[in-house]
Parts: sequence; structure tokens; C-alpha cells
Amino acid sequence: MPVFNLSASVFASKPENMAVARAFGLSAGCAYVLAIAPFERTRIVMQTQVVTRGANNKKYNLCILALAKTAKEEGFGAFFRGVVPTLMAFVPSRLIPIYAKPYVQKVVEMVPELGVHTPVVKTILSTTLSTGAATTLLYPLYLAKVRLAADIGKANEREHTGAGSVIGSALEHDGFFGLYRGLISKIGSIAVSTIAFTLTKDLVKEFLKKHFEGQESHFPTVALVTSIIATFASYPFDTISTRLAADGGRKGRKYFGCIDCAWSMLTEEGITSFYSGFGLALLKTITAGATFSYLHRVILNK
Repeated sequence: MPVFNLSASVFASKPENMAVARAFGLSAGCAYVLAIAPFERTRIVMQTQVVTRGANNKKYNLCILALAKTAKEEGFGAFFRGVVPTLMAFVPSRLIPIYAKPYVQKVVEMVPELGVHTPVVKTILSTTLSTGAATTLLYPLYLAKVRLAADIGKANEREHTGAGSVIGSALEHDGFFGLYRGLISKIGSIAVSTIAFTLTKDLVKEFLKKHFEGQESHFPTVALVTSIIATFASYPFDTISTRLAADGGRKGRKYFGCIDCAWSMLTEEGITSFYSGFGLALLKTITAGATFSYLHRVILNK
């Protein structure tokens, strides 16, 4: 979550303020989760409706129509389906990588076969592994979030009543490993996002310095632009992961795994299916960037 990283980075020059930075970041991050919940729930619906309703019975074709119809047919509260497991996972998903990353970096440096010769490679590996570890531990909550969000209909029409219902259903139909449907693709999304963000950050920074010299907002602008690039590059993996998460826990699953899901999407729906709901993901990134740019200036002026 960028808000957590931003506050930590701003206060990093003063170690005594790190506790304040982390508390601020976590609090603002939780508020951010609630604020973007309608967009996040609608994005998941757009990604998974082929799984939940069938390719010939899609309910929504445009994000704006999905937002309007959801509010009209299911009520405003439907936008927050899946937000509870998201909030439950938020704090540990941010703290685990922070405390695990230094140890992961030491392990990476101790294994010469990995060929870590540059800081960039070390950053990519350590970030991917530490974030991937947190994602693996918390993935059942992510799966619960996806299935609750993808469950379209009024209260009496829905398959699941809460996170406990989702997890119980997954265990009943697929066993323990059913809780991890789509995990490989999710970690792939993290890896691609990390690589894209790390490799483009310096390029974007140099471009801004060259063409917008004298600006004080380089840091948030670089973070915004690189986040957009990383989101675009990793979104197909996220879509596959989301579809697999929604597809589990029931008999007669549509996909057997990541490759089968990707191939089916490509051959049956076309390449654009990998970017279902991308407009909402982009809107979320841009909104976050604008908010964090404002916070960055406010914090620095204090």
C-alpha cells in the first residue's frame, strides 16, 4: 500500500519518527481500504463474472454500469463485500515484509548461485520473496475477499455469508490446498510488479529531472508513474489469480490451474479479458497517487 511506504519514506531521515510514520501509514492505509472498497469490489466483479455467471451471461460490460447497477440492485452496502478480510490482512501484510526483508536479503547474499551482483537484482529478489511470503501466509483471507466480492445478488441470493463461510466451503470441496487457488499467479503478479517498478523508477526520475527541473514533487510523481506502469504490467497475472480464487470451492470448476486459465481466456475471450476492470485499478492508482502527493507536501512542510 503506497500510503504506508510514503509515510515511512518521508520520516526515514529521522529514526525517532519511524514509529509515528508507521502508525500514520497503517491508519491512513486502513481508511484508504474503506474509501476504495466500492472500486475494488466492482473490479473483482468485472474480473470474475465469466466464472460466476458464464461467458454468455455476463451482467456488466462497463465499469461505470457495474457501479450504477450494484448500487441500484444490491444496495450501497454491497460495495463493501469482502472488505472485512481485507482489513484483517492489511496490517500483517505490511509489517511482515518490513521485518522479513532484512533477513531475506542476508539469505540472498549467502547464495552465490542466485547471481546477485547488483543492488537492483538484490532489491527485486528480496522484495518479491518477502512480499510473497506474506502473501502466502495471508492468502486464505485474499481468497475470502475475492469470493465475497464476486458473489453477486441480494442477501438471500448469495452463496456466502462471510469469510468463515468461504473458508469452510473451500475446505469442504477442495481440502486445505483449496485455500490457495491462484497463489502462484498472485506471486507472479508481485514479481512482475516489483521488476517493473524497480527498473522504471530511475528512468522516470531522470526524465522528470530533465524536463521538469526545479519541481519539488519528484518523489510522489515518480511513485505514481512507476505504479501505473507496474499495475499495467502485472494486471494480467492478477486477473488470472482472481479468477482462480473465485473458481474454487465448488464442483465442476472452470479452470484446472494458471496455464489453463490463461489459455482459456486468450482463446475464448481475447487478450482484452486480461484487463477486465483495469480502468478501476488505474483510477485507484491515480487517486492514491494524488492523495499521497498531497500528504507528502503537507508532511514535508511541517
